[in-house]
Amino acid sequence: MPKLIELWNAAKAADAQVQSVIAEMQAAFDDGTEEGKQKALDLRPALDEAKAAAEAANLLYIEARDAEPEGPNAA
Repeated sequence: MPKLIELWNAAKAADAQVQSVIAEMQAAFDDGTEEGKQKALDLRPALDEAKAAAEAANLLYIEARDAEPEGPNAA
């Protein structure tokens, strides 16, 4: 079983990607132009993809964490 820290780091990186896309959308929207608004809207598929990847990464981490035996001598 992979080390949980690797899965945790992957989940955190996926969450960071979601935040990065959101920040890019916000910056485009805050531009105040029609082009900026359109750019923000055009980033929606990237946001959806990032959110799906983050959900999958977080679920994988949770499932692996919950499957770990408890205690150092658990069988």
